[in-house]
Order: sequence, then structure tokens, then C-alpha cells
Amino acid sequence: MKTRTFYLVIGILVGMLISSTFALANNPIKLIVNGQSIQCDVPPQEINGRVMVPARFLAEALGASVSWDAASNSIVVTSNTMSNPSNTSSTTQSQFSLLKDLQPVVKINGEIYNYNSDIWWFDNSNNYYSGIGAIASLISIGYKDYKIEPSNNPFIKGNLTANGGNYVKFEQKYLSINDTYYEGCFYNKDKSLSYPISTKPGEEKGATIYQGRTMVPLKTVFYTLNMEYTTEIDNQNKLFIINFN
Repeated sequence: MKTRTFYLVIGILVGMLISSTFALANNPIKLIVNGQSIQCDVPPQEINGRVMVPARFLAEALGASVSWDAASNSIVVTSNTMSNPSNTSSTTQSQFSLLKDLQPVVKINGEIYNYNSDIWWFDNSNNYYSGIGAIASLISIGYKDYKIEPSNNPFIKGNLTANGGNYVKFEQKYLSINDTYYEGCFYNKDKSLSYPISTKPGEEKGATIYQGRTMVPLKTVFYTLNMEYTTEIDNQNKLFIINFN
């Protein structure tokens, strides 16, 4: 399957994505969405007096998806209800479904490993969510910062112990004697990029509180930290696979 890079004119995007803010600078031109620097494989370019931006990176940073419809020769942007990639609190609870009967695993170089997983949920647009610890572990695995222990299961290559604490920092704060909330960030390896989270009522960003749990969107975190992964469902073996190949 060919990978296509699509461009949209900034003026059109500003009209379509009202809640987004953009900052552009020369040499090179940077793309900043809601205060977060977005890393593109093809940077924004000035062509014939207009600044052109790869649509996929912008759309995915805003929680949308981009696909190519060859039949109609069209770029299709599908928007989720989350208008701000660092503020997912607008996702309603009715949109979440539990990822049932599937064991979360990671695949590295074609081999399956267990890891420190958690409950996974997905929304109406098949975006996956899990807890802070599980996301931090996956960031660590993405940077190959883990130890491998042997597995008794002949179909599992090993058990990964990830150093997720190296890529996350959170602080518990108090609203009253009994009411608390959390603020913090996920970091990339050199801490040049961060994904902020706050669960303070009325000021939530970066996560959604669902059934008393802090749910973090995997895709938005990884794109913010400029990390790559894919997901797949293996129904035959009942696996939810996060692929770092």
C-alpha cells in the first residue's frame, strides 16, 4: 500500500478547525497545535506564497484521521469529538467501550511479549485509551528501555519489565481535605517534548475521567512525543497487539 502525504492550505484549515492555533516561523517553518510542537516527516513548506502543511499530521494531532479514497480521488478527514489533542475531556462517557476478551501484548521484531498492561478502552473512532502507568510503560518499550524475563508460555517470547517511570511525572494536588486531582506530563527520551495532563475539575486536559479512572489516549500521546507504533487485533489468538516493529 502506498503512503501518500497530503497538503492542505493553512487558510482552509483555520476555517475548518476553529479551536486550533498555529504558529509559523521561517527556517524551518514550525507547526504548533494548541501549544504543542508537531513533528512532521515532511515539514511545512511555502509554495507560491502559501504555507502548505501535511494534512495527516495536523488532523491526527487534533484527534482526527486522514485517508485516501481512490474511487473518488479524495482526501477524507474524519473528525472525532475531541477538538483538542491535549484536552480529551470532551469525549463523552457513552462513547467508551471496554476492550473485552483480548490480551494486550506488544510485538517487537515479529515476536510477542507480555508487558505491564492495564484495562483498555476504545471510543467510537477506534482510538485506544488506558491508564497512566500502561501508557508510560509503552513509551518506555518504544525507546527499548526494558528488561526481558523468560516466559513459560511457548507462544510468548518473554515478559517485559518497562522503566515507565523514566517518562512520566505526576503530582497529586488537593482541592479540599477529601478531593484530589493530578497534574503532570509524559516525556520523550530527551525530555524535549511533553504531553501534559490535568484532572482538575473544569480544567481537564490530556485525559478523560471515566468510571473513576484516568483514561489517556495512546495515539495522541505517541504523536505528540513523535513516536511510531501500530495496533492490530488478532481475533484468532484473542490478542490486542501494539506493534513496535
